[in-house]
Amino acid sequence: MVIAGVAVAVVGAFMKAAGQNPVDDRRKQVPPPAHMLFCNLCCCNVAKGSKHCRTCDKCILHFDHHCKWLNNCVGSKNYHSFFLLVSTILFQVFAQMVAGSYLLWWAVSNKDKADALFSSDRFLTSLDRTHFIAAISVYLVAGAALCYLVGELFFFHIILINRGITTYDYILGERHRANKATDT
Repeated sequence: MVIAGVAVAVVGAFMKAAGQNPVDDRRKQVPPPAHMLFCNLCCCNVAKGSKHCRTCDKCILHFDHHCKWLNNCVGSKNYHSFFLLVSTILFQVFAQMVAGSYLLWWAVSNKDKADALFSSDRFLTSLDRTHFIAAISVYLVAGAALCYLVGELFFFHIILINRGITTYDYILGERHRANKATDT
């Protein structure tokens, strides 16, 4: 029941993050305020901190990154939804790992009950305990890999939030450091 609720939250966060248009709406202000900049690619005024995304061909307010999984840019308008999506996916994968670990423990520690369950007519296909344990083990290895990847993304964004920078700012900083290291 919990996993189903989290799955609904994941879908909702995905729909909001992918469906939100993160374009800089301030570009339509006429006359433009003095703090506005001009984007030569969009041919319009944009707020300071906006960046033109070449993939979307739009200026995004507080551009973080273009997410190919969302097929949308992530900026100030949808960053919270994006972070909620990553958080709920991490929670869902972790919950599935806990449930899978319990099933593996149960199948290993309750040999007679597991054999009786798998030999009953409850399943459409014949399944024995050994194959179930193998399948759950593969599932847990795949889940561990996914948990690691999503966890790394989650903690990377925690670090960015704590530093008060975007992914784009981080990439520019790393490029600057790499160029500085090669220059010396």
